[in-house]
Amino acid sequence: MTAPRESWLARPLGLLQKASGVPVAPRVAARLSAYARDDDDALRLLAQVLTPAQLAGRTILPDPLPAIVDPPADDAGSTPLSAAQQRVLLHAALSVTESIADVLEASAVDIDVLLFGRLQDLLQVRAGTVRFLDERVRAAVIHAASPHGVRQTHAALGRACARRGARDGAAWHGALGGPAGARGRHAAPLCDAAQSLLARGASERSLRFALLAVSRGAGSGRARALALAGRAAFWCGYLEQAQSLLERALPGLPADAASFATAALRATHLFLEDRSAQQSEFSHQRSIDVTDALRDANDNPVDLAAIDLMARISALLYVDPAEADALQAQLYLTVAGTARDADREPEFASPMVEAHVLVMTVGFQVNPRDFHGAGRVLLDAIPRLPLEHVGAGIVSDLVRMTAAEVPQLGEDIAAAFERIRPRWRLTFDTSAPRTGERSAAALGTGAAPEPHPGASDLLQNLTPRQREVAELVQHGLTNREIGARLHVSERTIEVHLGAVFRTIGVRSRTGLMAALSQGRLAG
Repeated sequence: MTAPRESWLARPLGLLQKASGVPVAPRVAARLSAYARDDDDALRLLAQVLTPAQLAGRTILPDPLPAIVDPPADDAGSTPLSAAQQRVLLHAALSVTESIADVLEASAVDIDVLLFGRLQDLLQVRAGTVRFLDERVRAAVIHAASPHGVRQTHAALGRACARRGARDGAAWHGALGGPAGARGRHAAPLCDAAQSLLARGASERSLRFALLAVSRGAGSGRARALALAGRAAFWCGYLEQAQSLLERALPGLPADAASFATAALRATHLFLEDRSAQQSEFSHQRSIDVTDALRDANDNPVDLAAIDLMARISALLYVDPAEADALQAQLYLTVAGTARDADREPEFASPMVEAHVLVMTVGFQVNPRDFHGAGRVLLDAIPRLPLEHVGAGIVSDLVRMTAAEVPQLGEDIAAAFERIRPRWRLTFDTSAPRTGERSAAALGTGAAPEPHPGASDLLQNLTPRQREVAELVQHGLTNREIGARLHVSERTIEVHLGAVFRTIGVRSRTGLMAALSQGRLAG
């Protein structure tokens, strides 16, 4: 096997680590690279203003991210924005629902303001939602607004959400825009929203709701918010933030409400403890301990189904490898490949559980030496999941095993995982008798053509998932619609699309669609 080459993340990882002087998680580097749009100076600025814990993926990134471009109103080269247009931009930037109805009502403008003029270049209006085409512009709009203007905007959005019956949005905006003395009444509905989001797998959104509830709550209400925030942080993979929040929560929780928080803290300690595992027997027992810990701390139905399958696979791995492989295929399809009923609220696996599922899937490809299939799974997972906590050292080993077959992987990613791994390290057991035939079929990699390493066609420089995203953009789908089609989060689509822009050499969806229409990506 040849030596690993530089990965698609080599440049942002190197810039961020050099500018900050601290380890940077690959998923954080991918997120910041997509946000900065390949601007080296912007990456250096982000490295200097974000905390070491944020860069290492130990705590959640701020929303919005630091401003790295001027707000549209200050752009001397463009048509000046009217007061109504600036009002719409701020309401769209702060709206937690992203609802056109909420933004229009709260900003008190006519629909023509959205449909005509310069906002067409800044906002995407589709399927009842309004979103920024460039996340940097959204951040600039928020950072340029006065505190008074932000509070007024939240208050107006809260009233619009309340009239529409959007309780989560009303609680969020009411807490941020209501009178200081009345904001505490929103803590309970914020907690209710956080709990519902957590049970559906929307862990990061749950964490943001719970953290806002912490800032508004008191007494047992604040303890409940801390516990929810800690649990959400754990399922996002922000382990140090989870540990801090849960340790603060437990003394104030009644005994009958502390079970999930206690279990989540035990699970957090399991991942952070200082020990090493080099023997396959211990590694096998450790996988059983991990699945038990994940189950005890969870109330998400999709997670629990996945965890049960993980436990059955661990029990069968050395006893009946073929049955374990069949269950692994079922596990992958359950978490990453099943269609969801569009008429019901979405339920999906949390990032921590999906990370474990995909690393197990990689393991079933590596042992029969399908390094190409394994690498493709890693490429999909690295930009968005907390892989650094899945046995820590396992992922760096797996990256090195697959990098020669998948050009986008490289030693820089493996080294980054080693720098940020928790103190406990599990060595990947290459002796386990995994067959991988059925799980490979579930991935669709068994019959996938091998890319020609020297091909000049731009399409062959994209990962399979990036190629899917690019093709769906060509068909006019929004990021949200693409995420629903591919069963991943909208933020994940943004990360993939940023990578597509960099690879193709364009800076916008319009540029990408033009390249596609000209046949530059024709396969």
